[in-house]
Amino acid sequence: MKFTREQRLEIGRKIYVGKITKTEASITYNIDPSTARAYMRYYRDKNGLPPRSNGIEV
Repeated sequence: MKFTREQRLEIGRKIYVGKITKTEASITYNIDPSTARAYMRYYRDKNGLPPRSNGIEV
């Protein structure tokens, strides 16, 4: 399924803020975990945010 820019940003936001994990997003939205990671990075970059502070670059 193709997602709009806004939908990709929303999925990325949920991952970035910790509401869902990349694995949960991949199952919920039927996307590859690497796509979920890309959506999170897309959200982060579009909003000028730093890498997540959990000590792991995601």
